[in-house]
Amino acid sequence: ERALTAQRGEATARQALARELLAGFDLASPPCGLHAWLNLPEGWETAEAERRLAERGVHVAPAGLFWAGRGTPPRAVRLALGRPATRSQLGAALRIVAETLQTARQGPSPVL
Repeated sequence: ERALTAQRGEATARQALARELLAGFDLASPPCGLHAWLNLPEGWETAEAERRLAERGVHVAPAGLFWAGRGTPPRAVRLALGRPATRSQLGAALRIVAETLQTARQGPSPVL
């Protein structure tokens, strides 16, 4: 029971960290789960987000890997919050996710 309580506490802390560092993004996750779904901002396609994050050392799973419905899977990626060994490593990865996706909000650079 102590191990289960500790695991739930760690998962809850990691979820809170994800919500904090990805505030403003569309994040869906269970309160003490070890993963979260990140719906991508306008202007991002799943494959492009996956590629750009991988280039920065962060690997995510595209929603299509888990899609069993009809039609097109959502433009989303699955974040494995339990995968990094420490919360510090998770925080660093989530910051990269936020920084990378933030470029979609800034829009294209002006042409002079």
